[in-house]
Amino acid sequence: ESSHRPHQPSETLARRYGDCKDKTFLMIELLRGLGIQAQPVLLSTRNRVGLAKLLPSPYAFDHAIVHVKLDGRSYYLDPTRQGQGGKLDRMGQTHEAAEVLVVNVGSNQLTTIASPNYAELTRDELREKVTVPKFGNEATLESRQTWSGAGAEIRRQIFKRMPKDQLEKMLLEPYESRYPGIKRTADSVFEDDLVNNQMTLVQKYTSPKLAI
Repeated sequence: ESSHRPHQPSETLARRYGDCKDKTFLMIELLRGLGIQAQPVLLSTRNRVGLAKLLPSPYAFDHAIVHVKLDGRSYYLDPTRQGQGGKLDRMGQTHEAAEVLVVNVGSNQLTTIASPNYAELTRDELREKVTVPKFGNEATLESRQTWSGAGAEIRRQIFKRMPKDQLEKMLLEPYESRYPGIKRTADSVFEDDLVNNQMTLVQKYTSPKLAI
């Protein structure tokens, strides 16, 4: 039964875990308790578009999220995602452009998820500063990479869970392939802006004969 019917929010809260529909039900109850309009949303992670052409089926949807209407704007929130926080309009959106069904009285039309600031939420920026005191000598390289939205949320989890030595090795490998002999001069620095949902990684290296 629980494969289709969500558990009661009180049970999910007490257990501290649940699947997508359990967490969706819990989030909706919490939001409505705050006076915020919210409805469950059904979507397919397999068929993101073209659902209207399919015959009715209990297998049409395989995931549940939450639709929130606040200050005239629609938000689609996935309560199963981790690493989110801060401003509502800075939440990562992994279901962009998917056709979904907002479950409401009299609702039988599909809606397409479209975030007005999606380009901003998917922006990744890499800046590299190379200092060469003298041609043929050792050079310094400082890189600063910033991820936004879902990219920040994913790396927030990876950077937190991965052992430090394994993480530093993973971060060094791309530079070793580009600049043989490069060495790290300081531990990597992680700047986490949870409010704006951005994660920044700062790395410092020295490289022999970067410019000959």
